[in-house]
Amino acid sequence: MPPAPEPPQTSNPTLKQHLEKLRAAFVHKRPFCEGVISLTPDDFVFFYGKGPEADTARRINLATASPEDLQHLAATCEPASFGVQQQDVYDESYRKAGKLDKTDFATNLSPDALGIVDAIRTELLFETRSRVEPIRAELYKLNVYGPQSFFKAHVDTPRSELMFGSLVIAFPTPHEGGALVLRDDGDGVKHEDNDASRADSAPKTKEATTDGRREWTIDSGKLLARCAEPSIAYVAFFSDVEHEVLPVVSGHRVTLTYNLYYVPDAPNAGTDTEQSRAGAVVQRIKPAEEHLESTLLSLLDDPTFLPQGGKLLFGLHHKYPLAEPSMADWADENKRRRLLNATVLRLKGSDAMLGQALRGLSLEGTMRMVFEDEYYDRGGDDLQAAYIMCEYDPMLQGHCEIDDVGRLLQDYMGGVKVNPDAADPASAVHWVGPTPWLANAAKAAYIAYGNQASIGHAYYRLALLVPIGPYGQRVVAGKEEGQ
Repeated sequence: MPPAPEPPQTSNPTLKQHLEKLRAAFVHKRPFCEGVISLTPDDFVFFYGKGPEADTARRINLATASPEDLQHLAATCEPASFGVQQQDVYDESYRKAGKLDKTDFATNLSPDALGIVDAIRTELLFETRSRVEPIRAELYKLNVYGPQSFFKAHVDTPRSELMFGSLVIAFPTPHEGGALVLRDDGDGVKHEDNDASRADSAPKTKEATTDGRREWTIDSGKLLARCAEPSIAYVAFFSDVEHEVLPVVSGHRVTLTYNLYYVPDAPNAGTDTEQSRAGAVVQRIKPAEEHLESTLLSLLDDPTFLPQGGKLLFGLHHKYPLAEPSMADWADENKRRRLLNATVLRLKGSDAMLGQALRGLSLEGTMRMVFEDEYYDRGGDDLQAAYIMCEYDPMLQGHCEIDDVGRLLQDYMGGVKVNPDAADPASAVHWVGPTPWLANAAKAAYIAYGNQASIGHAYYRLALLVPIGPYGQRVVAGKEEGQ
């Protein structure tokens, strides 16, 4: 198999050094936050029922439940499915667990009242200097993992463009095994120091790096067994992060799962009012974020960096959910353009760090889908690639049998070739990162293994295009044509 093509790079050695300096300034944030909270006895009470028992709900206290009580809860559950190619599938070789839909149980537990939603906003999401994004946690399911139950590696199915994460609350039911493992592509980019970034009350989490991928193991069973008072453990993570539940050896692992959404139409959305921050702990701007902004500022102040201007293309680290376009959207390019650009307001982790740095310097970025068009040179030995930027979803449906995708995108869909050595320096596009080249904007692998079949949304790899003016006039007034 021929080697993968390299991303397009400038032939200017000075500019190469500048871009490497900018790439080195990126630091990935942890893609999750976690904590432990002690509760009153009543907070552990659930009522549940399904089928013939639905009219006579059974009561269980998950802090004091006996093995028989937990076995009855497990027996009431139905087998948990997962999504494969837009279908719900039951396959105990991939997922073995029980589940109750939210209509089959009742609880007074509230992530808002417990301060978990505030913790998510201030520890997982990137709080900018002037903006607070309202969020909500929507109850999804109750899951029970008994002996030999597990869920292999997957990412959660996106249910809306506004969905950004998942929240899992684990109860102090005695069990061994069943640890939650989170994985994030390292991409050769350093991660922030976890001890410096986490809240003081956050539990210590086992970390490892395997084949360049960062991995965190959260064993709620062990964690809660050490608590002096009955407590819950929670972990919230971005929904595009791969995760799995390791096999339960004994006992029952009981969890609640919530889907996390932005609420753009809520009162005070996007403001920095005292009321909107009630109960929240505002994060300071961390050194990693300051370093990225100061590095970019130093380049803009350097007359040898893009002296005639140009464009920077940042391949984003996280994947983002977009609605699957309908055929009725085909003729409405402006609508598709708006939908893609709305993602700028919902950047996650190190992507949000980049967005904040750009705003701090009055630079504007717009979203692009970037497609890789591979071909062999005329001799037929070396694999080459062209990279085409699109400012809206061209609706290629991820896998299309077209001989010349690049030409199709450029001739009929407004695609622009990524060319760092364009004759006009101001139109040259320079790939920055922070990740290795992620040109294939096709749907991400959640289609193969998600926690539910697709219901109209998919994850996409995206890039942020930032125009840079010539030295002395770095801020580009207005937006480019068609943006």
